[in-house]
Formats: sequence, C-alpha cells, structure tokens
Amino acid sequence: MDYSIEFEARRRLAQFRRQKWLGAAVLALAVIYLLHMEFAAAAEVRWFVGGFSYFLIEVSIFLVYGLLAVAALFIMRSAAAQFGRIMTDECDPFLYEACLNNARIWSFKDRAACNRALAQYYQGNFDASLNTLQGIQVRKLRGAFKANYYTIMSALYFRNGIGARVRELEESYRVSMKSGRGSRREQKYFRMLCAGNNYLRAMENQDYKSAFRFVQERRELGFPANRTWNEVGFSMWEAKIYLKMGERESAGLKLQYVIEKGGRMYYVEEARKALKETGDGVK
Repeated sequence: MDYSIEFEARRRLAQFRRQKWLGAAVLALAVIYLLHMEFAAAAEVRWFVGGFSYFLIEVSIFLVYGLLAVAALFIMRSAAAQFGRIMTDECDPFLYEACLNNARIWSFKDRAACNRALAQYYQGNFDASLNTLQGIQVRKLRGAFKANYYTIMSALYFRNGIGARVRELEESYRVSMKSGRGSRREQKYFRMLCAGNNYLRAMENQDYKSAFRFVQERRELGFPANRTWNEVGFSMWEAKIYLKMGERESAGLKLQYVIEKGGRMYYVEEARKALKETGDGVK
C-alpha cells in the first residue's frame, strides 16, 4: 500500500465532503427561508399590503429562494468537478482510484466501477481494468459512463489481439442508444467511440494518413471540453504515427508533451521508452 496516496486520497475526500455538506446546508437554508416566508411571514404581510404589491413580495421571495438553491447546487457540482479533475487535469489515475476506494459509494455502483476501470486502464493495469468492466451491468450505465465503458473495452480488445470483435461492441452501443431527449449527446459519444476505434484500426492496417484523420476527428468531437488527459492521449496517438512514419523530430515533440503533462498515466512510461529507443532521451 502506498501510504502517501492513501493520505492524500483521504485529504481530498474530506475536502470534497466539506464542500458537499456546505452545499446541502445552503439548500436547507433556502428551503427554511421559503417555508418561513410563505407560511409564517406571508400571513402577516397580507394584512398590510394586497393586490400587486403582495404579488411583488411573492416574486421576491421565490427569487431569493431560487438564487440560494442555485448557489447550493453550484457548490455541490463544484465539489464533484474537483474530484473528477484528479483524473482529467492532474492525470493521476492512482490517486483517483484511491479516492474511489475510500469514498464508500452505496448507490450507482456500476458507475463507480466504470470510473475505477478507467483509472486502472490509465495506470496500465489492463487485466484489472478488464476484470472490473466484466462485472458491470452495462444496461445501468448512461451518458459518459456508458461511453467510457465501451471506449475502454474496445481499447482492451485491440490490445488483446481481438480487435475484430470491436464491431460487436459498436453495434451493442448503437442498439442501446435511445431516441428523443439526450439522443444528440449520445450520438456524439458514439461518434467519439468510432473515431477512436477507427484510429486503432488504421494503425493496425498501417494506414497512417487515415490514422491522422481519425485522431483529428476525435479531437474535434471533444472540443471545447477536451481536458489535459485527452490532449495527452491524442499526443501519444500522434507520436505513434510519427514514429511509424520515421518522423523522429515530430514524434519527439509529442512525446515530450506526454511526459510533461501526463502525470502518472501509463502513457508517460511509454513515451520515455519510445524516446530512449529513438536515441533522443528525455530533455
């Protein structure tokens, strides 16, 4: 056990919980304010004002309640975003998994397992990631969780030499897509999945021109929401293409970016190894 990671994970979780409780307290205050103004104060006010003036007072009460409720939700969403940035901005899958393990998540366990598989994959712990994914009930996943499940599983299929079966995963995802509300976002996730898989197919087929095109397509589909971990991944993909094409200088620039920004993702070790094999070393 890495005690430094465990300590940091507990510190981050404590910070996360404090912010969540602060948001819950603000929301509770908003509800108390609304109930008091509507059922206690309003009866007295009604005796002194009426008609349009009373209507304006009612509007102001609900406006203040709405502002407090929005502030509470913002605080709680910010706490969740900070938790996610451990992976997306700090690129530390080890700390992210430690936080998940210490979080004692009682609901949405399949979503938590999907996040755990994501962390394990980017640690380079591919067997553990596959085992975690195999224990997930995919039908319970929605949105980005479902997209991450199929993305990681597809990458593992390619890595394990069964890339031909990725079409089955893509078809399974396509069939699971729902029409109506949210369908546009789900279609975008599906296109992102296919772009990444097509890059891997192109690399297997040594079609490097197409591989570049698919990397660019995948990057554009994520814009402007691409975070540091996305750009590190795209840079590693591009570096692999450049290396296959013999363009060592261009590959070196991409690999240096991966090393500088990739935190503790397995890409960093791959980049160091690639630079050492090309004789450029790490600057």
